[in-house]
Amino acid sequence: MQRFMTRKSLYGHEYQEQEFIDCYNSNKLHHSWLITGPKGIGKATLAWRIAKYVLTQPIKNIETNNLFDDLNGQNPPELDEQFKNSIEARILAESEPRLAAIRRSFDEKRKKFRSNIRVDEIRRLNSFFSLSVSDGGSRVAIIDCVDDLNINAANALLKTLEEPPKDTVFLLISNNPENLLETIRSRCRELRLSNLSERNLFSALKQINLNLPEKDNEIYSLLASGSVGNSIRLLKHDGANLYSSILSFLNQLPNLKGFELEKFVSTFEGAKNRDRLDLLIELLNTVIARI
Repeated sequence: MQRFMTRKSLYGHEYQEQEFIDCYNSNKLHHSWLITGPKGIGKATLAWRIAKYVLTQPIKNIETNNLFDDLNGQNPPELDEQFKNSIEARILAESEPRLAAIRRSFDEKRKKFRSNIRVDEIRRLNSFFSLSVSDGGSRVAIIDCVDDLNINAANALLKTLEEPPKDTVFLLISNNPENLLETIRSRCRELRLSNLSERNLFSALKQINLNLPEKDNEIYSLLASGSVGNSIRLLKHDGANLYSSILSFLNQLPNLKGFELEKFVSTFEGAKNRDRLDLLIELLNTVIARI
């Protein structure tokens, strides 16, 4: 099962996180938030942290107040720490009844994740919204990522956003917001995230016990483009060596040794090397763009 990036610390996106918190505390909270930016920079981590923040806030009396009521300037009392910890534990286990996580489902027959989020997954939200919550409070629905919605699912989500359920926060994660339906984008407030700085990238990698090889530090920093996700892929498939091999072959032109290239290409054959081949193509495009 896929899990959200439930990291303790957030690097590089503190401003966006504070923007949401300020809106929440000022009782001007928009019901739908579009979290955008390149892949692997921490959008899911931010979504999880926002969900945890909302769901661990003191629950107001559901008979007299709701999430968006005016508190007359009074700060709600702190939740009992043990109760707060139990909510966080349920969020981590994705068993919190006030949290719904929508993502591409797993195809048991083909033993792989489906290529898109189907309309049935979005309709599942209707069941989520129809269930009563014993302790009241707000709900959070995370879609990771909204780019994966097929057209029917996108239209179903649009209907929900047009008439959002009471006391519900939608967190839509998107790598390519320009490809979304304009009607969906127009109903969301955007939190735009940027590539991590080198310092923040290294800190984020250290948090998950990953370090870039010192001898290839400069290459990995360049190729990662401020993305933790890119860094993980590069390390997994020896990206620095792939990049160096591409440069080596280009430097041999026009006297390229065909048998060496053929031997190199043969290492990408077969379904098991598909991810490595995809990375090679991306690195080749990077080299060409830089040239």
